[in-house]
Amino acid sequence: MERMDEISIEPMHARKQRHLPEGEGWIYQPSYGGRRVLAYCTPEECELKGGSSVDRTGRYAHIAEALRYLAERVGRSFVLDGEIALHDQRSAFFAFDLLHLDGKSLVDTPWNERREALEDLFKRRRVEHVEIAEARKRAGKVLMDHARQERWIGVVAKREEDPYREGGRHGGWVRVSL
Repeated sequence: MERMDEISIEPMHARKQRHLPEGEGWIYQPSYGGRRVLAYCTPEECELKGGSSVDRTGRYAHIAEALRYLAERVGRSFVLDGEIALHDQRSAFFAFDLLHLDGKSLVDTPWNERREALEDLFKRRRVEHVEIAEARKRAGKVLMDHARQERWIGVVAKREEDPYREGGRHGGWVRVSL
């Protein structure tokens, strides 16, 4: 099995804007207002790393164990990008990207293909304290009303065909605060 301590990924960040981009090629995901974390997981262990690679594993041990259990169930190693936020009065991990799978980097792969691989990883596998972040194809008033009703702090628009660009803020991800 692959060693996760040999992998280091800088999170991609969204540019802040006043309005969401609309049109073909964009998808929209929630910003829950939680803590951004990369999860480095194998069937043996899972490490949660926050900004500046700060270890968050101890603080969110239940999430690390849930993700390790997922890796064990599927017999695979992976790196997920996501956010830890409150869900049903308990911290949960919302996975919004799959960056590494079984020793292969996916950062140069388009978002829509990474999303398909992420959904496949979780296919028919319910894991306590872990969810795949919602992704919608349409923006506009309906999405913003839904976001407010669900108490998101914002919406992130992502280009479906874009790769994951490590570090910095790039136009392929755009965040609008509510």
